[in-house]
Amino acid sequence: MPNLVPHPPRLLRTGLRAVIALLLAAAPGKAQVSSDVIPQVDSTGPVWRTGAVGLSGEIRADVMPELDGDAITRDRDYLQTSLEIGAVMAVGLGVYIYKGERNRYDWALTWDRVRERFTTTDHFRFDDNEFAMNNVAHPVAGALYYRFARANGFGPLGSALFSAGGSTFWEVVVELREVASLNDLVATPATGIALGEALHQHQDFFRRGAPTLRNAVLEKLLAGPFLVQRLYGDDPPVPADRLDRYGFPADRAHRFRVYGGPLVAFEDLTPSPAPESPWLATLGLSSEITSVEPTDEGGLHETGGLPLTRLDLQLSFSEVRPTEMHLAAETVLGGWRGGAIHRTGAGLRGFRWIVGPSTGFTMRLDHAPDTRFMDMQAVAHMLGLRTDWVVRRGRLRARWHGAAFADFSSVRPLGIER
Repeated sequence: MPNLVPHPPRLLRTGLRAVIALLLAAAPGKAQVSSDVIPQVDSTGPVWRTGAVGLSGEIRADVMPELDGDAITRDRDYLQTSLEIGAVMAVGLGVYIYKGERNRYDWALTWDRVRERFTTTDHFRFDDNEFAMNNVAHPVAGALYYRFARANGFGPLGSALFSAGGSTFWEVVVELREVASLNDLVATPATGIALGEALHQHQDFFRRGAPTLRNAVLEKLLAGPFLVQRLYGDDPPVPADRLDRYGFPADRAHRFRVYGGPLVAFEDLTPSPAPESPWLATLGLSSEITSVEPTDEGGLHETGGLPLTRLDLQLSFSEVRPTEMHLAAETVLGGWRGGAIHRTGAGLRGFRWIVGPSTGFTMRLDHAPDTRFMDMQAVAHMLGLRTDWVVRRGRLRARWHGAAFADFSSVRPLGIER
């Protein structure tokens, strides 16, 4: 059982970290890799193509050895994790108190009835808070709880428990006089796990790459809670043993796609009328990191580490304003794989498959034409099952994937102010 009572210097240090977690937005630092000469490996070069949407580019590395476990490893620290999550909650509590008059209409319980929160289930129900509160603020909070646990040495399961525990504590204890929100209790940890782990894996990937400006900027943008650890030297770099030609770690298969171009909005087979311009532009980013691409070994066995994480972001905008945003995150939490892909004189040949539990989060915002209203939809993909198949025949690569989830959705249709 871990020792939960640190000696005074460590207690002071963890307390300072909690304070810094309140204020930190960014921190200086360097992305570091080993200074040894690292042999490069082959990977597919950039692929550029034009189409109806415009210009699209993709960098892909397809077959790499498996990675057993997480590259960012350290001893689990229960106290520090609790203090840092508490610091996040302190910020939220400050905002909650500042907006006290606005929150007052949610106070369904008087002080003499507060005990009912812990003795009955009568005060647990779905809430009708604003879309941004339920589907932006709460997922961000869940992801922060999750990532602070990840930054302090916990794996996906332990971090998920911290995210669920933080959400429950906020709903039941901090919002003591409110009716506990069932949708917040469910959606906050579910979306926090999907977003938090996808961000964690991508940050780890760029950090273990070459010390280029690109990798350093991307890693800093995704680092989040790890910046707190880095100020005290508790985030030692674990560089990849091999890099590909683009300076990315070669021990994980990865796909990065950037696309964009002009669009024309049609309504009844004619361009949409003024004042809204019919001309639109779209820009998209898509990334996927896979740690279970097989080597020459076949057979069925459990995967090492997390098999797959995915992040997608697409933005569309007119001359006047943004018109659409689509965000998606997915994490396959474990599972099994089979098949084998071999390198032959004719190229890569074989197949591989993955089956495992998965969770995800998607959000879509659409502006109604010529109005200030938006269609808003957010979906927490609760724990489901994902399967992914890849077949290689030389330069031909075919892929099929599917997933089944129990979805928890929030929708705000057009014409509703809140």
